[in-house]
Amino acid sequence: MGTTESGAPSGGGPVRLQVTGRIDIDSEGDVAHWLKALNTTREELLAAVAAVGRDAAAVAAHLNRGSDSEPTPIPQIPDGG
Repeated sequence: MGTTESGAPSGGGPVRLQVTGRIDIDSEGDVAHWLKALNTTREELLAAVAAVGRDAAAVAAHLNRGSDSEPTPIPQIPDGG
């Protein structure tokens, strides 16, 4: 089971999403979901599926191999309390 990160929620760092299941590249809705969940382009998604298969965790791991594993830290502003 893999994880991916999605945006910065209010008051914290990125949220780690569980990446499970299979990617159905024949379903536009499924492709749209995985494009957003994996923060990638259609071309990158299809190339990753071609390289490692339709397992979402394997695709996520493949897409993350060329990027930093930790996001750039965002300075926190004290709340004054």
